[in-house]
Amino acid sequence: MLWRAGEADPQTFGIFKGDLRGLWFIARNLVHDLAALNKMELLRWDDWGAMPRPGQAMSNDQFDFFDRLAALTKTPDATLDELRALYEDDERVRVPEVVFNAVLQRPEPLWAGAA
Repeated sequence: MLWRAGEADPQTFGIFKGDLRGLWFIARNLVHDLAALNKMELLRWDDWGAMPRPGQAMSNDQFDFFDRLAALTKTPDATLDELRALYEDDERVRVPEVVFNAVLQRPEPLWAGAA
């Protein structure tokens, strides 16, 4: 939210080795945060759903979506019911049975028996 208000440079958020930083990094971490708040803690290199790829441009609809996630995850105690409902109802943020491992560059099942 700070970068949208012009109060922070998105290039200061991320991992500097390998230039893993910027808007896409912030957005993907919001999805990880929402999952973790719903007791689904995954590896930082697990990708799914709404997570943009490194350097990917985002549409205004995507910015609005991530603004909403940022607002909700800023005060999770006050918004926990809404966070849980969003996680359950929106496949863009709900962790699927198979995620993409960005380090190994391949899909990986999370649970035994997953396809």
